[in-house]
Amino acid sequence: MADIHVVDASGDLSLPRCPYGPKCYRRNVQHFREYSHPAGHERAAEVQSGVAEDDEAPKRTADDVVAVDDEKETTEPPAKRTRKSFRKSEELPSTSAAATDLPRPNFDGKTESMEMLNPLGTYFTRTKGLDPNYNDRRWTRSMKMLLAPEMGNLQSSVQFNYCFDIPWIVDQYPEEFRSKPLMIVHGDKASSADGQALRQEASLFPNITLVYADLPIAYGTHHTKMMLLSYDVGMRVVIHTSNLLAGDWHNKTQGMWISPLLPKGTSADSITGFQNSLVHYLKCYHNAKLNAVADALNKYDMSSVKVFLIPSVPGRHMGPDKTRYGHLRLRTILQEHAALSAKKVTPEWPLIGQFSSIGSIGPTSANWLTGEFLESLSMPAAPMTRRPPLNLIFPSVENVRMSSEGWNGGGSLPHSEANYQKQPYLYKLFHVWKSDGKGRTSAMPHIKTYARIRPDLSECAWLAMTSANMSKAAWGAYEKNSSQLMIRSYELGVLFLPSMFSSNAASFKIAEDFDTMSEAVESNQLAIMLPYDLPLVEYAPTDRPWTSDNPQTGLKDIFGRYRERR
Repeated sequence: MADIHVVDASGDLSLPRCPYGPKCYRRNVQHFREYSHPAGHERAAEVQSGVAEDDEAPKRTADDVVAVDDEKETTEPPAKRTRKSFRKSEELPSTSAAATDLPRPNFDGKTESMEMLNPLGTYFTRTKGLDPNYNDRRWTRSMKMLLAPEMGNLQSSVQFNYCFDIPWIVDQYPEEFRSKPLMIVHGDKASSADGQALRQEASLFPNITLVYADLPIAYGTHHTKMMLLSYDVGMRVVIHTSNLLAGDWHNKTQGMWISPLLPKGTSADSITGFQNSLVHYLKCYHNAKLNAVADALNKYDMSSVKVFLIPSVPGRHMGPDKTRYGHLRLRTILQEHAALSAKKVTPEWPLIGQFSSIGSIGPTSANWLTGEFLESLSMPAAPMTRRPPLNLIFPSVENVRMSSEGWNGGGSLPHSEANYQKQPYLYKLFHVWKSDGKGRTSAMPHIKTYARIRPDLSECAWLAMTSANMSKAAWGAYEKNSSQLMIRSYELGVLFLPSMFSSNAASFKIAEDFDTMSEAVESNQLAIMLPYDLPLVEYAPTDRPWTSDNPQTGLKDIFGRYRERR
């Protein structure tokens, strides 16, 4: 018998039925105003009775939050967030009255304008509730802006990611592009709950093709975040840090690199070998559909690209392949292409790692962090008698508690209490999240960056922006007496070297805010913005790093809420 549908929130029985029926997991009030739902559906009843409010903050338990750990390397498989919890994070409270007033995606997206305004092609995502100056189109982009007709006449697109909300993704495309072919590359097995939900959502859109990324090593994830946007006259590559979820794009600090428009016609690689690296990366999926995409990439002129690709591919890599991926890929590029920086950088130049998740990286720092990993990041340089200072940025409990999402802000910061207790050496390296210069201190970071800076904080030798968190699963770890590099997950990032943007440059000037960055560009200075403030702020004696499964008993967040545990 057909489901009995309740009156929708507007009182109109003529609205179409929700395609998910009694299993609908949406939280957005607007959804319940547009579709009718079966009698007994709890959320629909809340909306109908007027109990539910727009942008309400759904309750989230410590158990909900711990299930986010996409980087966990333990003896148990890492539990991913359920698709239900993804929807819960779409609409979140804000400390600003303007929380729902995202800037409209009206802008001049022509290639020449973008490149002149932002020569490096790096952007933050647009974040709810900020002063409009911090969502300046010169330095920020929403997903709708990336897909707008001003960027090009879109013919097809490929979205690589970890988490998806397909109805939301489709809504980001302009109406005239929503029927264009869309390929989604994911890591959810068909037999899993997430895989079944993803396939159910995709089945509603005949233009969508799903491609499964096989994960041959236990506990690996498909964590790459990339868009391939094909136009009638060329294409763009976007490498970014956001899951394809509303909350990730609207509430977090995220980053992206947008390529110039790459003309169709004659194949041409850049000085960074970007085209060859990208084609090789796609071939590593061993998938016929992605092989076809890789072959198509050889029909574009990518000579204008000035960044290096930093991929991670699951496997045990030996011989020449060992230096193609992970931290050894970063090491090799710095050794081979950063000669000018090598003449300038001394062991006193500190390294900064900033990330949103921490894996199991060993009982002592020498096991991996200050061993092989730091050696890779210490390049370019001849072998050093001492390693450079290492500083890590990871949000504290207080950062999360006072964030624009309150406790919910910790949902994208997987770090278990057990890991924290097993790796106490990390504490003395930790610094709080602070981004006043970019207006994003209250927007918890999901961006991941690694950089080498001058001790006086004025210059940056190089910057990597990537999907890779602080884990061996992401960056790789030596095995068999360093003869092979084992990587569990797919990751992707880009490396910015100053000499690729200006042949005589040994460093970037560090711009502390949007105004300083604009002034540098206008005066033809080679500058870069880090997502955090300098100088870094060490943890206070009372600070603790955020851990996903600690209920923070007795503490209320900025909205006056306790963390709850079922």
